[in-house]
Amino acid sequence: MKKRTPQDIPNKLIQKAAKNSSLRAKRENFALGLPITVLKNGNVVNIYPDGKEKIIKKLDLKTVKVTKKKYTLAGK
Repeated sequence: MKKRTPQDIPNKLIQKAAKNSSLRAKRENFALGLPITVLKNGNVVNIYPDGKEKIIKKLDLKTVKVTKKKYTLAGK
């Protein structure tokens, strides 16, 4: 049987695995009484099992426009 490479794995399968892993980690943390840390409305927030939310840090998020450019590294 041929070994799969990362290029062979469909994006939908990777997305599904990531979602399932995240949900499992959330359930495990809450079962242990631990908060989860998320990005919510531009803030880093701890969400506790009882639903309480605590802002850890307010972020100054900015949109950056990226344009395609070609760079050449100069050799010695």
